[in-house]
Amino acid sequence: MNNKEFEQFVLDNGKEILRFCRMTCADREAGDELYQDTMLKLLSKMRSLDLL
Repeated sequence: MNNKEFEQFVLDNGKEILRFCRMTCADREAGDELYQDTMLKLLSKMRSLDLL
């Protein structure tokens, strides 16, 4: 997956992932932080696996 494909993944799935994070957490701010942490972890893992 290259940068453009990752960007498209986020555009296609970001809202659903954010919704899930917010439903999982006690409040909206915690959900937003979970979403940010999730996306950063995904990006980091993809880079470490040389997928980006």
